[in-house]
Amino acid sequence: DEPTGALDSELSVQVMDILKELAKDRLVIMVTHNAELAYQYATRICRFKDGQLIEDTNPYNPQEERACEDEVQEQVGGEVRDIAQILTTDTLCEQNETLNIENEHIDIGEATKRSSNRKRKKAMKTLDVHDNQVFDKLGLNSLSKKKKRKDKSFKPTSMSAGMAFGLSWRNLVSKKRRTFFTSFAGAIGIIGLALVLSISNGFDLFVNKMQTDMLAGIPLGIYQYNVRDSVIMDMMLNMSQSDDENSYPDNDDISINAGGDSAFGFITDFIDSFLDGVTKNTLSEDFADYMRKMPSDYYSSMSVAYGLRYNIISKVQDGDGNTIYKDVSQLPEELTAMGVAQTVLGENGLQSKYWQVLVGDEQNMLKDYDLIGENSRYPQNKNEILLCINEDNSINKSLLTNFGFAYDSEHSYSSEDFIGKQFTLLDNDAYFQMSEDLTYCNYPYSLDAKYDVEDEDDQDYLSQAVGGEGAQTLTVVGVIRKKKGSSAAYVSSAFCFTPELAEYVLARSYASQIATAQRALDEQSRNLISKPTVFGDYLEDVEITQNNGLGDLVGGSVLKYTYLMRAVGASKSPSYINVYPGNATQKEEAGKYITDWNKKGNGNVGYFDVSSMFLYYVNVILDVVSTILIAVASISLVVSTVMIGVITSNSVIERIREIGILRAIGARKQDIRHVFIAETSIIGLSSGLIGIAITYLLCPIISLIIKAITGIGSLLSFNPLHALLLVCLSLLLTVISGIIPAIGASRKNVVDALRID
Repeated sequence: DEPTGALDSELSVQVMDILKELAKDRLVIMVTHNAELAYQYATRICRFKDGQLIEDTNPYNPQEERACEDEVQEQVGGEVRDIAQILTTDTLCEQNETLNIENEHIDIGEATKRSSNRKRKKAMKTLDVHDNQVFDKLGLNSLSKKKKRKDKSFKPTSMSAGMAFGLSWRNLVSKKRRTFFTSFAGAIGIIGLALVLSISNGFDLFVNKMQTDMLAGIPLGIYQYNVRDSVIMDMMLNMSQSDDENSYPDNDDISINAGGDSAFGFITDFIDSFLDGVTKNTLSEDFADYMRKMPSDYYSSMSVAYGLRYNIISKVQDGDGNTIYKDVSQLPEELTAMGVAQTVLGENGLQSKYWQVLVGDEQNMLKDYDLIGENSRYPQNKNEILLCINEDNSINKSLLTNFGFAYDSEHSYSSEDFIGKQFTLLDNDAYFQMSEDLTYCNYPYSLDAKYDVEDEDDQDYLSQAVGGEGAQTLTVVGVIRKKKGSSAAYVSSAFCFTPELAEYVLARSYASQIATAQRALDEQSRNLISKPTVFGDYLEDVEITQNNGLGDLVGGSVLKYTYLMRAVGASKSPSYINVYPGNATQKEEAGKYITDWNKKGNGNVGYFDVSSMFLYYVNVILDVVSTILIAVASISLVVSTVMIGVITSNSVIERIREIGILRAIGARKQDIRHVFIAETSIIGLSSGLIGIAITYLLCPIISLIIKAITGIGSLLSFNPLHALLLVCLSLLLTVISGIIPAIGASRKNVVDALRID
């Protein structure tokens, strides 16, 4: 109806070309006042005036129609006569009428109307499939009461998705400048959110790397006593939240504080809270064997310390140049709260200060330590040891004097001064002088006593012991130093021996006379209040089930007795075990493995993980900051989405005439919706891609700026998965923003739309 009424000549021709194309396989009827276009394109023109037909360029001709019908009926005339005869006999006899066949034309319509339904059904039963086909050819389907079938070749007009996107694309391309700025404005929200995710992901990678570095130096510690890390975290929270519910009351009443000084009361509460989280671990020989069987993929390395005393003798020169024997035996540090804390932090607090065990094998140690000196090498057997120096290549003065080296502040040392240096390790039977009945130690008189370099008897005894059967020669074969940037602290400035030497000394010490005598005393005094030792003194026996106060944790009598038993080798139970995981997964698996020991009912053993406390707070802070930044960035994303919706509404207003034309040539309402949704989809996809591209360009620039300020590089890392999700989010939000304008466009009245100037 007037498809060209409101169009100029050029657009009118375009519309008529479209209609002509459609008319190739469809009947198109057009009403217009434009006679020129009608005569140019139409195949039949009917002109009306005052409701009367005044012209028909291709009028209907009955003769031609009759000739066409005759041609069809000649082909089936004979068959129709037979069928008519049936109908006449069975269904029309009561009416006493005959079926007239003139010019082979059958007039059965009236007869069929007068036949009853029952008789018609009866007559139709006698027709076979071929007869029904004849009726179908003649258009007499009403006789068989069959419903007319719709022409399956007919399809209602519709617009394909490709056409909808094509129209939208051409419209956006025709307005390139506005389309670009619209897409860029929509990309601003994507850029903000992408940068926040990049920072969050970069921080996660940084924390994971820091966690891996920390795990390399800070182990899962299994000590004589265990402190639950949750208790320490609660204590830290309580320290940061000093105001309790009774602080700053609203009334004026003054009360008496029974706890006395507030600072002392705080310390007391702190200690009580700490002790509440302390439990005693059952470190047995069986547990040590269980830990040695841990799958190798659960940890990077493991250190088992037995608290042994190493009886080491060094040959030195006195002032006169004479060779003397200096007792440089090494005792482990006592198990105190400070020693546990140092060990937890990877500072070897429970080992002898200058005599420490290497952790793992050569590959594990040289991952974090360098060999210093041309002739330095890693030990190949248990009798070879290393010297570890500080990061600045310095050596502690006390280390030199402790092992009998001459100290000269003006002398400069090199690695060659230490490589090749030898010490003598004595077995317990060669070092300790037992009584004739082998029940107690005659000399030294205590565990921490040593042979005197100025006592002739001591020197004579040591000279014989060094050359005796129970002596082992230890040789320094290399110098190591911690690598730059490594956070591992397996060993500090000390002489370091292999785990194989520790196992050897444990086996020899356990079978020694002094260890056997101490085990016998322990068996005899199980039910006694005091504990005798091989050195003749008695320690008060204080049985600890949970804990009996701070004194037991910093050197109580029970700990002292346990310390002595392990030092002389009377017990094979470990002093502590450190498990060094290489990553977070290994730490989790190792923790589960330790916990399984308790689940099997073998005893109570807990481990301490100081890194988890630190990383817990780091992750909490990171999550809070990330959530705030994402919320702020989401605001800009919402604003840009609303803006795209407004721009789409303006586009609808600008394209009202186009909407009218599309509807006039057969576009459905849903087709109009698809056009505008396609337009917003293209804008959303463009916004997402632009935002992602700009984010990838900004990430290295911002990382360089942050590195210049903080010294931390590569802090921004954009995850490709986040990029894909943000593009999809941009597409989704823009489609949502365009739904309302698209619905409004589809509801426009066609006539009103075409009348828009």
